[in-house]
Amino acid sequence: MDFAARAAEYLAAWNERAIDAIRAHLDRSVHPDVVFSDPANRTVGIDELERLIRAARTDLPDAWYERTSTLDGGHDARYRYTWAVHTPDDTIVGMDCTTADADSRLLRIDGFFGELA
Repeated sequence: MDFAARAAEYLAAWNERAIDAIRAHLDRSVHPDVVFSDPANRTVGIDELERLIRAARTDLPDAWYERTSTLDGGHDARYRYTWAVHTPDDTIVGMDCTTADADSRLLRIDGFFGELA
């Protein structure tokens, strides 16, 4: 599986409505020791990331997560892309910078909120 497919599978985890199906998406897309870091959260390992996504799906069950740009990067397995989270009341935008492992699994995800000035 290439990085684009793994990134799509990772996004599917955030959009998964069946809470018990989130892990399967993560097993196919991220490294077991994945680090997720954004201004509000930091997780280490697939178990912690799964708990974070489960909590987000529980707190915002109607949220829809969308990648809003192409994947940019590739050198040294570094990629960036923009995203939006749509809720009934708001849309939050941001950007992720990621590192992939040798199998194109997401090894590190650094998220940023808002648009760059």
